[in-house]
Amino acid sequence: MSVRERFPGHWGARAFAAIAAVQCVAEAQSVDAGSAPPYGTVADGYGDQPCEYVNNPSKGVYQSVAYSGIVGGSGTPNTTPLDHWIVENNPGSQFTITLSPQASCVPGSLVSVFINTKVVVPTLTLSGVTTASDGSSHILVGQEIMATVNGVPPAGTAGWNYAWTIPGNTFSAYAPSTASATYTGFTAPNGPVASWCFAQQASVQMSCVVTPPSPGAPFTVSANVTVDGPTYTPGGDDIGIGTFYSSPPVMTANPSPTCATLPDPTASPAGYALWGASLPFQGVTWNCGVLWIATVTTPTTPAYGSGGVWNFTQLVYSPSLVLTDPAGQTHTAYWFTDPATGQASWPSPVLDAYYPTKPGPGLQYPASGMNELFYDAPGVAFKYTSIVIWTNGASFRTYILYTPPPNNMAGKPMPVPIEEMDWDWSNWAGLNTDTNLWELDAVSGISEFWSYPVWFPQWTQYLPLNPPFGLTPPYTGN
Repeated sequence: MSVRERFPGHWGARAFAAIAAVQCVAEAQSVDAGSAPPYGTVADGYGDQPCEYVNNPSKGVYQSVAYSGIVGGSGTPNTTPLDHWIVENNPGSQFTITLSPQASCVPGSLVSVFINTKVVVPTLTLSGVTTASDGSSHILVGQEIMATVNGVPPAGTAGWNYAWTIPGNTFSAYAPSTASATYTGFTAPNGPVASWCFAQQASVQMSCVVTPPSPGAPFTVSANVTVDGPTYTPGGDDIGIGTFYSSPPVMTANPSPTCATLPDPTASPAGYALWGASLPFQGVTWNCGVLWIATVTTPTTPAYGSGGVWNFTQLVYSPSLVLTDPAGQTHTAYWFTDPATGQASWPSPVLDAYYPTKPGPGLQYPASGMNELFYDAPGVAFKYTSIVIWTNGASFRTYILYTPPPNNMAGKPMPVPIEEMDWDWSNWAGLNTDTNLWELDAVSGISEFWSYPVWFPQWTQYLPLNPPFGLTPPYTGN
């Protein structure tokens, strides 16, 4: 027996694939109800294992199904019927499949074969997105998005494979704190559901090639999403960094919290710090070592709602500090030691002070369009009064990290770096024995800006404010 089943195209001619679920059921009724089954066998024509008729007293008949579930599966005869999947790629407005079920029965029995079919158009649906007025899907950087292939068996069904293509800058998790910051990249699963976050604005078409068990043919589902990000002030005019020369000397022990004042140099300074940057902020001219005025705003279209926060986070790279004593012996400072060897080491990079660096530990700025100020004045406090030369330097990376408002996903939104400033300074301070005054020579500069950096800041240590340090070799003077 051969049966041709025609499927009308209510899904439209633009469907990339259609999946037909076919049930082939046979019923046999014995003339002699007292005889014992089986009364015959039935096969579906797909190569699945034939089934014997079984007793079904509730129907008064003996029923069997001629398939074992998914195409290519082994299955167990005489079990609850499952759908048999047939994939039709590019079905157009309609398509036809041919079934060849076969049934046999013992003399004195009757057999009937029933064909039940349904059609599912597989699609890729998105969760966590915001729908714009034109129907397009949008997501903010740092928000979790989930893509699900619909119309396929549950995850873990044997023989089904999924190959995802998700362009753009993606990641799975980013968790910063004062103690550490860990980053987890995104790896697409071999399954019908994938979830991740985007780290950069883009227009993205995601797709998944689904390969069913043989003889099923692969098919592709896809969906589009627009990845939005906050508006912000890029680096440029709102950046200031000091530049030092030997004359006049610039020295200070600890800049005030607002970096608004600077002590005059004296013959016995308490230390020195980077200085010379000047910017107007909130009606006051600020002076410091480095200044950065920034503004970050969560978009209001489409309707993301209010919310979103941001901060400045700064890392320190391989600082150096060398002290020269009155005898000309140099002593190199260190802040960390290797736990395994006990030797001086630097776990580059380290977090500067705490997370966030500004506005402070556990705090955030609202992403509401207000100007905020980052300021820093790295320097050295003179721990020893008898040292005659102090030489130091350090490199820094200062990030703007933006966290979007929550969406309807269970996962919390995650911080995303939207801008990075690389800057550095180096300095030499020496006591002029002829004048008994300190002289200072320093250079500093901003080396690079990156918008939406690919690299997420990561660290395993933090450097506290005014950190203590050891010296190699040790110094025993005052």
